[in-house]
Amino acid sequence: KEEVYNKLLELNITDKNKRKQHIKYAQQTKKQKDINSTNKCPKCRGELVERTSMSRMFGGCTNLTILDISQLITTNVSQMYGMFQGCRGLTSFDLSTFDTSKVTTMAGMFSGCISLTFLDLSMFITTSLTETGSWWSGGMFSGCTSLTNIDLSSFNTSKVTDMREMFKGCGGLTSLDLSTFVTNVLTITGGTTTGTGMFEDCTNLINIDLRNANFTTVTTYGRMFFNITNGITIIVKDATTQTWINARLTDVGKTGTVTIY
Repeated sequence: KEEVYNKLLELNITDKNKRKQHIKYAQQTKKQKDINSTNKCPKCRGELVERTSMSRMFGGCTNLTILDISQLITTNVSQMYGMFQGCRGLTSFDLSTFDTSKVTTMAGMFSGCISLTFLDLSMFITTSLTETGSWWSGGMFSGCTSLTNIDLSSFNTSKVTDMREMFKGCGGLTSLDLSTFVTNVLTITGGTTTGTGMFEDCTNLINIDLRNANFTTVTTYGRMFFNITNGITIIVKDATTQTWINARLTDVGKTGTVTIY
């Protein structure tokens, strides 16, 4: 135990609870040598690195199938980008205890969670949120190929400026209700390089409700609807938005029915 404890200190694991958790895992699996030789947690194989926020906290824990995060205190957390990025084995987890009221970025938060079939974000308070996508972490739900529904009715997007890649590659989605999205300060919904579009590669998506969204401030929108289904139905708020969305479909050679609510 002392040897493992010293190694954790050496790796800058200063949080007492994290030290206890990793020591427990090491003892239970009898793989203390893994810590000494590879700097990996023997439970989840993740890098033993102390975080100043919860960004990438479980990022790359590809072998995790169960995750109890009910004891995490998130009251003062401002960054959650990439928090569960690449957790391929997780099918669901309970986020009901999360306090997200101060979180400004959730870019790439669930990116690459390919086995995730259920996600309840109804308790999320996003009044401080400014990013659901970024060039370094990708989109919030990017690559969540097994998700068939995402309830974002409680999301406050009034301060969000970047939504690039937000739903990229969510091939399981057939409908997206974003009717509560207010986007008066939104500037980015895509880019010029592959994999940057907000709805890119949502190959089964046939309905999007954007009835309260405003895109007049958007300056970067390339590939927003790249590789989506022809004939998609999109609900918008007014004629200006209708014209703008039709132009974005045309940009990528797609057709659809864009109707005013």
